[in-house]
Amino acid sequence: MAVQTMEQLRDTDPRTVNRESLVERNSVCLNPDASHEERLLDYIRQIKNPYCYLDGGMIVKLSFQEKGPTIEERVNSVYLAGV
Repeated sequence: MAVQTMEQLRDTDPRTVNRESLVERNSVCLNPDASHEERLLDYIRQIKNPYCYLDGGMIVKLSFQEKGPTIEERVNSVYLAGV
């Protein structure tokens, strides 16, 4: 199996991905005593594709804007709007 770059992982199409190649999110187990960097690397090693994985049997595809508001800013704006 060829090693994919992060860009290739990011560009995974959830409509055509081989479901059997995806990892169930709840199967990932991290050491809470490890450093942040160690946990991050271990998460990526276990999940295989942090942009496309299974959650409860459903395919999840994550994408992020290159620039723009952070998730915290978005959550705060929703909170302040009373939504």
